[in-house]
Amino acid sequence: IFVASFSLVGSCRVPYRPSHRHALVLQAAIASPDQALSAWKQWRLDFRVADADVEESRLLPIVAVRAVGQPGSTGIIDPELANKRHNRRHDWTANMLRASACRDVADSLRNAGIDSVFFKGIGMLSAYADSSVRTMNDADMLVPWALRREAIEHLSEHGFVPLYGLPLSAVYDAEGTYPGFGMTRADGFELDVHWRPLHILGHHPDQDDVIFANAKTVRLGGADLRIPDPSHHIVLVVGHGMRHDSEAHLISMVDACQLLASDQFDASRAADLARRYERTTAMTDACKILMKVFQVGVATELVGVPERIEILQAQLHRRTVGDRLLARQLAAPPGPVADRAERVRATYVTSSQVPLLQGGMLRGVAEATRIRWGLTRIRHLTTHGLWVLGGRRELLDRFRRSGGGRKHNGPLLAIGDCLQVGSNDTANSMLRSGWWPTEGSHAWTQSIEAVIAFDLELQSEQRCNVVIGAVANCNEHHPILSVDVRVNGKRRATWRYQFDRPMPASQRIEIGSDDLKGGHCQLLLIVAGSSSPRSAGTSTDSRTLGLAVSTVSIQPIS
Repeated sequence: IFVASFSLVGSCRVPYRPSHRHALVLQAAIASPDQALSAWKQWRLDFRVADADVEESRLLPIVAVRAVGQPGSTGIIDPELANKRHNRRHDWTANMLRASACRDVADSLRNAGIDSVFFKGIGMLSAYADSSVRTMNDADMLVPWALRREAIEHLSEHGFVPLYGLPLSAVYDAEGTYPGFGMTRADGFELDVHWRPLHILGHHPDQDDVIFANAKTVRLGGADLRIPDPSHHIVLVVGHGMRHDSEAHLISMVDACQLLASDQFDASRAADLARRYERTTAMTDACKILMKVFQVGVATELVGVPERIEILQAQLHRRTVGDRLLARQLAAPPGPVADRAERVRATYVTSSQVPLLQGGMLRGVAEATRIRWGLTRIRHLTTHGLWVLGGRRELLDRFRRSGGGRKHNGPLLAIGDCLQVGSNDTANSMLRSGWWPTEGSHAWTQSIEAVIAFDLELQSEQRCNVVIGAVANCNEHHPILSVDVRVNGKRRATWRYQFDRPMPASQRIEIGSDDLKGGHCQLLLIVAGSSSPRSAGTSTDSRTLGLAVSTVSIQPIS
C-alpha cells in the first residue's frame, strides 16, 4: 500500500498538450474554412511547409483541401501546399488499392473461420467526405485473441512475413508485450496484425468481443470491409493516438472529430468501452484538447461535434483506480518513473481479480505476492522477504527442504500414475493458484492463470506424456475458449475449444527430463474466454469458469 501510494504521487503523468504551432494546424484541419485559413496564415508567419514535423505533415493534405483552394474561397492558394493538392489523385488510388488488398485478406481469413475488423487509418476512410485526404502507410487489422496464432499462421502461408526480417517465432514472442506486429508481402502491402486493439491489455482478452459483435460493413471503392462502430472506434483511435510515444496525436484528434459527427455515435457506449479498456483518461484529455480548439467564436462544418464532446466529457467523469494507474504508466517518461508505474499497475491488476478480492484487498495483495514468489503459505511472506533483502534466497530454499532432500512442490508422480481431482488431499495439492474449490471429481479455473504443480520421476533423457482430462466452458454466447500452456515457464502448447465443434476430452503434453527443474514440473494455464453460466443464461451460477480439470495422468510415449 505504501509503494502504491508513493507511486501515485511520484509517477507524475505528463499528458499530451498540443504546442501553439500544433494547435494552429489542428484548427486549420477541423475549423470552418475561413477560420481554418486564418489559423493556417498564423502558422505560416513562422514556418514553411518544409518545416512541418511528423505530426503536422499528416494533417497537411487535409489542410490543403479545407483551408485553401476550396471552390469559391477568397483565400490565396498557398504555393507550398500545391504539391499536397496535386497528390490527391495518387493518394486516393493508393487508398483504394489498399482497401482492395484488405478485402482479399479478410475474405481469406473468413474462409478459414477467422473474423477480422479494420480500424484506424483504413477503417477511417469512410468517415471522411474526401477519402484522399486520409493518408497512411499500412493497414491495421484486429483478429480475435483466441485465434491470433491461427491468423498469423494463415497469413504466413499466404506470403506474409514479419517486418524487419524477423522470424515468425518473434511474432509469437511479442504477443505478451505488444498488441500486434507488422507483416508484409512481396507486393509491398504492409499489414499491422493486432491481437489486442490497444497497448497494455494483457488481461481479459475476451473484452474485444463487443468490438466484433458491433462492427459494421462499409464499402470503399469496390471493397467491402468490416470496421468498428463509431462509438467504439473513437476509443481505439484516441487510445493509440494519446500514448506518450505516439506520433499520431494530431491525426487522432481529426479522426475523433469525424467519428463524433457520425449519426451512429453514442457517447454512453463510447464511455463504457473506455472504462472497459481503462482509457477514460486518454479520452478526457482528447476532449479537453478539442474543446480548446472549438473555443468561443470557432465554428466547424462538423455539425454537433462540440455539443457531443461536452456530453462525452460528462459520461467520462467517473474513472477507476486501474484507469488512473494505466494513464500514469502510458504517459510516464521512460526510466525509473515508468518502471515504477508499471510495477504498481501490475500489482493492482493481479490483486484486483475477483477470486483474490474475496478475502479483501489486503489479502488479495498478499496472495498475489505469494503466487509471484512461489510460496506455499501467506505467513512465509515476511520471512522470505527478509531473506531476499539479505541476499540469501538459496539458503531459504535449502532450509525449507524436507529431510529427504526433495522440495514440497506437490505430489510425486511416475510413469503410469493417474490422479483424480477430488479423490484425496494428495491429488488436490497439485492444484495451486487460480482454482475454485473442487466439486466432486473436478475443479474449475477461476482466474486468468491457473497452476498445476507436481514432481515427476524421470530418468536422464527419458520422456513421457502428461495427459490432462479437461472440459471447457463454451456456450452460444461465449463460443471460444483458448488455453496457453507453459511448462516451467516455457510456452509449450495452445488448446483451443469452440462451441460449434467437437471438443476433446483430454489434452496431451510431451515432457522430457530436460524440461524439469530438479524434478519439478509446473504447468501454467493461461485461460482466455472464461465466462459465467449466468451470463450465458444456462444457470444462476455467477462464477467465472474456464476449464474444468478432472484427471492428471503420466503415460509412456508409445
